Amino acid sequence: MEVISKLTTDNWITIAAIVVPIFLAWLSNVHLWLWSLIKKFILDRKIQVISPSFDHRFSSLNKQVRVCPFLDKNGHLSIESLIDNHRALLQGTMGKAGELRTNDVFIKCYKMNDGEGGTTLVSKKESITNLMPSEEVHLTLSDIIKDWNKKVSKVKNYGIKDKVEFVSRFHLYFEMIHPFLDGNGRIGRSLIEEQLSYLFSQIISFDPEIKQYHRSIELGIKGDESELRKLILEQIKKHA
Repeated sequence: MEVISKLTTDNWITIAAIVVPIFLAWLSNVHLWLWSLIKKFILDRKIQVISPSFDHRFSSLNKQVRVCPFLDKNGHLSIESLIDNHRALLQGTMGKAGELRTNDVFIKCYKMNDGEGGTTLVSKKESITNLMPSEEVHLTLSDIIKDWNKKVSKVKNYGIKDKVEFVSRFHLYFEMIHPFLDGNGRIGRSLIEEQLSYLFSQIISFDPEIKQYHRSIELGIKGDESELRKLILEQIKKHA
């Protein structure tokens, strides 16, 4: 205590000049340390969902949600709306999302008793059967869209038989053109739902048994549309 009592004002100033910067430097480090804790445990914390598996399922579902309607208020379709929805469907996958195909392909048709099938790239040794060559995809797709847009308002006032034939024929042309490298069936089936819903002025889903659907496409490409029309009619009757 005697030592402290003997300290002069100059001594206290000298001590303060030494201690205060040290204290401020320590306080600054404490501030940075506290900020790092707040950032680590609060600001940078990732929000957890119910479970990782739920997160994965939700992400997968989100990738398949369409970003916009295929048809406008007049029932008209466009290449742009097809591309936008294809991009949303295939985002995050290995496929070329939102791009018309530039490769020639053929369909490995489904059989009723197996699970094989899908789109396959054509090698030089393989011939293209019943699918549009890649250089004609944009032109033929534009043609069937123009035809749809030209007739849709009239067909909306026709009977069920004409509506089914109109949608069936468009769908087969779409699948024969096969505008995308992957996802044509999923895009086509979603489009059928919207086409039917517009023509019948009610929400109609199209969810047939998948192998029967692919079989109907196989027959339709060969010239027999009856199976596809039957499937479409069955889906309509479910909503009658």
